Amino acid sequence: MTAGVSFLISLCIGYACWQACNIENNMPKTIESKRPKTGGEKQEKEMLFYPLSLTPKKAERLARVLLYGGLLLALLIYAVTLDYLVPMVIFVTCFLGSFFSVKAVEWTIRNRKRQMVAELHVYLDTFLSLTKAGLNTEDALRDALVVTRYLPALMNPVLDKWHDHGGAEKAVKLLEKSELTEIKTLATMLMQVIRGSEKAFEFIEQWKDQLLMMEYLNREAKANTKPVFYTILLGLPFFASVITWFYPYFVQARDMFSGFLGM
Repeated sequence: MTAGVSFLISLCIGYACWQACNIENNMPKTIESKRPKTGGEKQEKEMLFYPLSLTPKKAERLARVLLYGGLLLALLIYAVTLDYLVPMVIFVTCFLGSFFSVKAVEWTIRNRKRQMVAELHVYLDTFLSLTKAGLNTEDALRDALVVTRYLPALMNPVLDKWHDHGGAEKAVKLLEKSELTEIKTLATMLMQVIRGSEKAFEFIEQWKDQLLMMEYLNREAKANTKPVFYTILLGLPFFASVITWFYPYFVQARDMFSGFLGM
């Protein structure tokens, strides 16, 4: 028994070390830049998509603390009690907490990126309406943010640098560092507006309609998957009733071999 538990714990330690080494590689990256960033700019870009004011380093540290903390606590309790059940429960709980914390951050980042892209057509429609009403480009971009939720985190740094050295073009180029194709396209469109292109607003109008159509198609695709999801949910009570029905037979089968298993 001791040899088996020791072997199992050794496997857990090896897997924990392997998983810990891969946490940083598995952690999603946000907007990156080839030039050195200042502390405030880097922090702002890292927190763009992360939940609960987390940064990549904080998210990685949280996962490592859960993983290594659970492993050390489990080994300490096993060394004191020589009981493998409680340490294994503690380690598995902490390991799952580490794993799901990473997955939760990844899911949140992907969801916020999708929401940011989904807001673009509303943002552009409001921007076009404000420019037609006579507002200049900067004020229209700033006022149009009130109809969005995730885009202000992206656009506010651009608007704050609008009158810095280099002007509006240099500020809009910050959007080109995004990993989202739609945001890079937005930077190109705004660059044409700033340079005074005659077709700029017409291109934005056409692109806004394309984004609206893509959002409609995405909603239709999600609606088509809902019946399958609800069917699976309805099947859960059925499977639970089947397990409940056959559970006494499982107990009888286990009791038949209790003498052989030393139970």
